[in-house]
Amino acid sequence: MLIWKGDRGLFVFLIAIGGLIFGALVSGLFSSMGRDRSLAVGVGFGFLIAAFLVYRLLVDHSPSNKLDEITGEVIGVKKPPEHSLFFIPVRFWTFIYLFIGITSLISVFSAPGK
Repeated sequence: MLIWKGDRGLFVFLIAIGGLIFGALVSGLFSSMGRDRSLAVGVGFGFLIAAFLVYRLLVDHSPSNKLDEITGEVIGVKKPPEHSLFFIPVRFWTFIYLFIGITSLISVFSAPGK
């Protein structure tokens, strides 16, 4: 596709949407902080959840080399096809979502309160 490559690229986007919906629901718990600050907390938590889910569900953790148990020989394994969203590989979206989530939470809790 033009925007994503591989099936996991699309799921990166869908997980972010799901995380933001969850964050919007969580932001109601922080309504005593004010509307803007509670939404920023929700966005922060939503992106942190999305980063965790992308890392656990979509990033390939299989090694590229395996050991043959019978002969003790190292066997090279073909790499799976590359998955990306907006030409950024899926493995980097975890860090992007972490950065957005942590930055959002820092901005809320470091700003002077009312």
